[in-house]
Amino acid sequence: MEKTANTNKVYKWSAIDKIGNTIITFAGVMILTRILGESARADFGLVAIVWIFTSLASDFSSCGLSDGLIYKKDATPEDFSTVFVFNATMGAFFALLFISISGFIADFFGHIELKYIMWVLAVCFFFQSLSYVQETRMRKQLNLKCEALVRLSASLTVNVLGVILAWKGYGYWAVVSTQILLFFFIFLYYVIASRWFPKIRFNKKSFKEMFSYGFPLMQAYLGNIISQKINTLVLGKFSAVSSGVYSQAQKLEDAPNAIIQQTFNAPFFAVLAKETEPDKRHNMAISMYRLLFLSYTSLGMLLMIISKPAILFLYGDYWKDAIPVFRVLIFFSIAQGLKFFFQTIFKSHGHPKKIRNLSFLEIGLQLAALVLVIWLCPGIVEFAYTQVFATMTVMLIYANYFVKFEKLHWRELFQVSAKLLVIPGISFAIVGLGYIAWNEHIPELLNCILSAAGFLSIWLGTLRLVDRALFNQIIDKLRHRKNAAE
Repeated sequence: MEKTANTNKVYKWSAIDKIGNTIITFAGVMILTRILGESARADFGLVAIVWIFTSLASDFSSCGLSDGLIYKKDATPEDFSTVFVFNATMGAFFALLFISISGFIADFFGHIELKYIMWVLAVCFFFQSLSYVQETRMRKQLNLKCEALVRLSASLTVNVLGVILAWKGYGYWAVVSTQILLFFFIFLYYVIASRWFPKIRFNKKSFKEMFSYGFPLMQAYLGNIISQKINTLVLGKFSAVSSGVYSQAQKLEDAPNAIIQQTFNAPFFAVLAKETEPDKRHNMAISMYRLLFLSYTSLGMLLMIISKPAILFLYGDYWKDAIPVFRVLIFFSIAQGLKFFFQTIFKSHGHPKKIRNLSFLEIGLQLAALVLVIWLCPGIVEFAYTQVFATMTVMLIYANYFVKFEKLHWRELFQVSAKLLVIPGISFAIVGLGYIAWNEHIPELLNCILSAAGFLSIWLGTLRLVDRALFNQIIDKLRHRKNAAE
């Protein structure tokens, strides 16, 4: 029973972490867009252009070794030190690389501001590389409470700093502070909170062991990063404004789904890795699939309804071009969430190379679609469709492997999915009709609240009729009952 209680706390603090950070981040973005006004789209676009370099460097700097530490049953202090030395070395390398190519990046995209942004990025990225082992150690120990407090504190710090800079008239530096300086403060607060720092040791045998497991995952993560960021990068070549609009639509689409990912799927790998009984692992996998499928599809349909009032309320009329992009990316987000779950199952079965191969396939599909779109009908919405096409295709391939791994039949998976899809489908239909009636007559915030409240009420009622067991499970969690932990 103690194990169940610990697992419940993992999911609880993981949810607090992601929900809290989402609230802080969107509050900061909302304030910044109001203060910066029309220039906010270009300011966010400048940061979005360099973001792919950060993501790629982060992937190379970790090389999947963090997953190797979590996967390894008896990781030693020397293992953590080995990973730390490697991360720090790669962090220093990429920091110097960012500084050296900053002038070229600025000239290529035609924005001198990018040169100075890259300099700041270089310094902060080095500190980010030092925090990987701190974060992995907490995750392996399932100490997500400390991790959540660190991340919330860092997020609050940089968003307050960003608002102050915007108010003082520093323009794009306000956006830089909220997104890039975050790396430095996360490192600082990790050291303060844990009061632990790895020793400077490097063991070749330990490195090779974790590298053999983690390197294919690094390659897979590389594919995920390129898939998510390539559209923003290409748009940035044509217009910083278009890049800013696309990136903010993507962040708005990603944030609520990332809450589900961070709350359930991210810690699920650590929990599943600790379970040794095959039958229990199978039941855990099926149960998690049902929960995630219902969560992603339900949230996606709700976001489709409130997309217009939500974006106009959060960002203002300057950002109305983000609405159609956001709606298309909702489908990408659902497929992406399920894909990440299937990747967790692959990792638990020891198949990192399959994840890598499918990630490369996804990149190829998206790049092919992107070239076709640029040639035939270039447009910001059409760019979004390339992500949906590639990720949806690869997600279905993952699902096919999932059926084989868990010894299911496609018919079983389809029946489970179709039954669960009825719940958000009915809620979407009813609230969608109501939205059409009241949309033009009430303010944006009230529109979002009314739509969300109606959707949740109908959703719970439909869930009770369709799946009483799952309904009771969710109600128990909402009421914070202790009997499950006892």
